[in-house]
Amino acid sequence: MAKSRKNTLVWGTDPEFFVGKTNKKGEVYVVPPVEFRMKYDVPFVPNGTHPIFLNNTDRGVSVIEDGVAFELTVRPSTKWEDLFDSVQFGIQMVKDNFTTPFAGIVDESPHILPTINFNTKKYSREKEEYRNCLIFGCDRDYDACNNNAPGKEIDAMAHPLRYGGGHIHISGSKEIKEEPILAIQYLIMSLGLAAVGYSSVPELDRKRTGLYGKPGKYRPQEYASLYDSIPNTDFGVEYRTPSNSWTRSKEHAKKVFEWAEIGIRNLLQDGLGKELMPLYYEESKRSIVECDQTTALHILSEIERKI
Repeated sequence: MAKSRKNTLVWGTDPEFFVGKTNKKGEVYVVPPVEFRMKYDVPFVPNGTHPIFLNNTDRGVSVIEDGVAFELTVRPSTKWEDLFDSVQFGIQMVKDNFTTPFAGIVDESPHILPTINFNTKKYSREKEEYRNCLIFGCDRDYDACNNNAPGKEIDAMAHPLRYGGGHIHISGSKEIKEEPILAIQYLIMSLGLAAVGYSSVPELDRKRTGLYGKPGKYRPQEYASLYDSIPNTDFGVEYRTPSNSWTRSKEHAKKVFEWAEIGIRNLLQDGLGKELMPLYYEESKRSIVECDQTTALHILSEIERKI
């Protein structure tokens, strides 16, 4: 896989997942975090539209409310394994504080799903505090495949599904700072394909790609200071295409981060992406949109042969 280099990449993530209730048909419907604040008196710290439920300063993991989802804020790391373990710690925090104590009201474990059902009519009759779980409230992001692409307008109240992101932040490379859009385009052919190709729930990933999982979704990120004095960590990219499915298993996460490093090291820094882009870029985008695992894994195997 990717060669070892002197400059250090730093990884971050802020995955979303759900508390839900399974009906008699086996369909899982999300129970939004606001329900716990309003009906079950779960303690929280006010924080605008993102109330904070749990915060473990030793592990650097917090659980916040983000619309219908529980979102983790996780301390960045130079080791993806540490990042993955922190995510699992956060999921366990939610289980210990939200699902186990409310067994019978909700399912006994959190749901790590790219797509989940949501009954908007049920919650539209509730108080004003429920408003944020009834809208699509993400801040603006960008599309590296088409910078001028208009956002897709969808009536959140008429849309019966909600989606769980597994966004990955990457910094520590001067090439990312110099050409962030190109970095994302190369991540499409590496990290993006691995996220789809090794997913254990491809049918749920496919439902997400029409809105939040488009191949080139990203945000440039300016951080307040260098991370642990590592060069070029004051700026990075947040690749927003991947769903939360990579957080379901360490094997999937391993593939995602190995290919993320290949995308930055080999394709961007070493320039291999210039050779690969005419061969695989368009097909990579299609594979992500359609969640075509066969093609995604085939492209990855072809790229690996050239490394």
